Amino acid sequence: MLQHDKLHPKIGPTLTIAGIVIIQALICAIVGKLLERDVVPPVFRSGNVSGGDEHNRGLIDKYKDRVRYYRALAGSRSIFSVT
Repeated sequence: MLQHDKLHPKIGPTLTIAGIVIIQALICAIVGKLLERDVVPPVFRSGNVSGGDEHNRGLIDKYKDRVRYYRALAGSRSIFSVT
């Protein structure tokens, strides 16, 4: 948080950080529940792990027709294969 005599209210990312933590915890809980039911959800992997980019491209290719952003990219130049 940034606090200064000339600045009111305080500013900073505390709410953003808290929100991200809540959302990520929710995602992890949902994925855990799905796995308990033998459902493996399509989850993106980090591009920093071996095979991550290839895995993510496969998900994009599989679901591109369901995501408006990827439908809009169809036929345009992109780092992903969405043609």
